[in-house]
Amino acid sequence: MAPRKTDLIAALKPLRVGTVMSILVTTEVEAAIDGLDTKRKGRLKGIMGKLADYGPQHLPNKQFANEGRWPTGETNGRKIMIEALKVRQFRVYGHQMTIDKNRYFIGVCVDPSKKNNAADQALLAKAAHSMRQICEAV
Repeated sequence: MAPRKTDLIAALKPLRVGTVMSILVTTEVEAAIDGLDTKRKGRLKGIMGKLADYGPQHLPNKQFANEGRWPTGETNGRKIMIEALKVRQFRVYGHQMTIDKNRYFIGVCVDPSKKNNAADQALLAKAAHSMRQICEAV
């Protein structure tokens, strides 16, 4: 059974509210971030703070990267932009969107032990599919 739309939106946890945007994540992403060592968690929270307060244009590619447009799995061939918040071998994959005139970065999945520069294609596809469900819910 597919989750109800209100359940998808309610399941998003605000991690940072800034002047430019808010950072929302799924409970799975929140748990993965909570499991990070203190140093990486602090750095990631700092990057999220900059993103929320100043927007992505103020972050270098090594901290916030565009991973390209990925198919959502819909029959119309729709694709969605997936982006990554990055800190020392840990990635949060998500998408920026506007809901009711408010801007958000929504993190939907993580790569907790990234070993090389290439993004995990399966995780990017999973992120696009997860974002499709969230976009349909709003």
